[in-house]
Amino acid sequence: MALKQLVGWLLSVWLLAACATTSPAPTAEPSPSPANTAAQPSVTDEPPPTEPAATLAAVPELELPDGFQASIYAAGLVGPSAMAFGPDGALYITQLGGGENAGAGQIARVAQPGAAPEILLEDLFKPTGLVWRGDTLWIVAGRDILRTSMDDNTMLAPPETVLTDLPYNGRSNGQITLLPDNRLIFEASGSVRNPDSGVLLVLDPETSDTPAVLASGLKGAYDHAVDPATGTIYTVEIGDDRMNGQAPPEEINVIEAGADYGWPVCYADQQPARDRGGTPERCATTAPPLVLFEPGATMTGLEYYTGADFPPDYRNVLYTALWNGDPPHVARVMLSEAAGRIAGSAEPFVQGLGRPMDVLTDPTGGLLVLDYERGTVYRVTAE
Repeated sequence: MALKQLVGWLLSVWLLAACATTSPAPTAEPSPSPANTAAQPSVTDEPPPTEPAATLAAVPELELPDGFQASIYAAGLVGPSAMAFGPDGALYITQLGGGENAGAGQIARVAQPGAAPEILLEDLFKPTGLVWRGDTLWIVAGRDILRTSMDDNTMLAPPETVLTDLPYNGRSNGQITLLPDNRLIFEASGSVRNPDSGVLLVLDPETSDTPAVLASGLKGAYDHAVDPATGTIYTVEIGDDRMNGQAPPEEINVIEAGADYGWPVCYADQQPARDRGGTPERCATTAPPLVLFEPGATMTGLEYYTGADFPPDYRNVLYTALWNGDPPHVARVMLSEAAGRIAGSAEPFVQGLGRPMDVLTDPTGGLLVLDYERGTVYRVTAE
């Protein structure tokens, strides 16, 4: 998607590829950019809980590998799209709060497992990503990048707009990720009508409010993950609706600065989109994908897991949320070295979900799974 059936659809690589109108999801085929007529974001004076506190009971409907179990970390959310832990140890969640383009987005805070969500910020337009950088919270909202901070009473100040009108595919620009060097990365999702779209951007707030292009040729680099030991960056790529007359596979890529990943003239394993002018010679110069997923899978969450809770074979791997997988699920992506480059292979890890939207390691080593459709955060741990 451009600067991503995932915001609901956004979320519902592009939030989100087929889904109900009340469940926004990223789209591969750009739709007209919605007008942002929402009111200015507001802060609630006394954030009320949206639902009774969740219980930490087991979740029998989820299917997990032997040796794993799941519980409910938080419930009562309305169209949740992304999550991040704050400096206070609480879990912060973006949620649409209503229809995709209703301008009813919110930032919710879950103080501890099982606590009811508190609404700290309201009236955001389509928030799909957030990350804490020190005591500053950065938010992706529609095609804008916002930032705010927290006071001594854990209330968020009204956000300021850092970047606006970024190129995008008409749905969303996905999530935002903090790198080990304290820079931020986010996408400008791809629209064939905008030559400046389809890129991964990097921003150093200490030196500039103007982002630079880190990598190009990415239709929908909706979410990203980093190996903290090596600094290696991974991104999902939500693909176009059709290339060469058919839906292309979706990808996870290893990001190299300055590399071209092929879109809109190449796709999958460096295949030329001849209906867009792609050639074998041109595509041979592009970076190949790490791993391919089925067309329309719509990966909206990505996490590099380094926690100590999981068994060794489940550490130092990627976990990705397939919002529109067949069926929707969280996959584990095993990594290896082959011929001087990183190789990957995937298998299902968490099944039985509604619409998995995001994945995140919690401070104790559990893996949190955000379900957009059920308004729930699940916590997966080793038994």
